[in-house]
Amino acid sequence: MSKSGVVKAVLLLLSLVVVVAPILYALNLYEWNIQALVAPSYSPPKVDFRLEPVGVKFEGGELVAAFKLTNLGEVKVVFEDLDAIAYGPDGKALAPAVLGKTVTLPQNSVETLDLKISVDDAALNKLVSYLEGQKSVNIEVRGEASIRVFGSEVTAPISVSFKIGSADIGR
Repeated sequence: MSKSGVVKAVLLLLSLVVVVAPILYALNLYEWNIQALVAPSYSPPKVDFRLEPVGVKFEGGELVAAFKLTNLGEVKVVFEDLDAIAYGPDGKALAPAVLGKTVTLPQNSVETLDLKISVDDAALNKLVSYLEGQKSVNIEVRGEASIRVFGSEVTAPISVSFKIGSADIGR
């Protein structure tokens, strides 16, 4: 065999390796599943947030609970509305809770979210009775939040609690 024949054979083998090796590598990555290799896959961005109580104040017949809202997700989230009920430590409904204002959270950011709980005389009397003989009680807010993500409105369940003391009501 001549030198040119050997060179042609080596170039042919190298060309084959250049074409076949990436295909074999890709098949190996997908565990030899051809359908998984050629089918497009979509993984939606993570939407996640955390609420942490910051403080409570009583103003104008409303109990305002402030929360630190942290966007742990990968997209901007807008909290537009809240349909929730505040529950006392005995699990009985106390009063409706609404969102103080619309809150916009870019990804990996922190904002303050205010929950306004309308406290009438009956709810105030319940709160005072819960606090008799105790420093503070736990109030839980459960409901659904209307959230806008990528321009679409979605609802997410919300369950968050905070402590309230007699000093918070007396302010």
